[in-house]
Amino acid sequence: ASKGHPIRQYLPAPSFVQVHKVRSGESLAKLALQYNTSVKAIKAENKLKSDVIRIGQVLQLPAK
Repeated sequence: ASKGHPIRQYLPAPSFVQVHKVRSGESLAKLALQYNTSVKAIKAENKLKSDVIRIGQVLQLPAK
């Protein structure tokens, strides 16, 4: 075995993600508008199967 440089893995840079705690009256549609993203993107980022979110739920919001 050679004592060269360690192997580096080049991974794609992660997109910037914001974290948001759901408050009363908020919906995926409102959050999508507020954070300039889409409902589909929020659902994908958080692996949500429906549009239902709960107060106190912490969501990751993808940057666009």
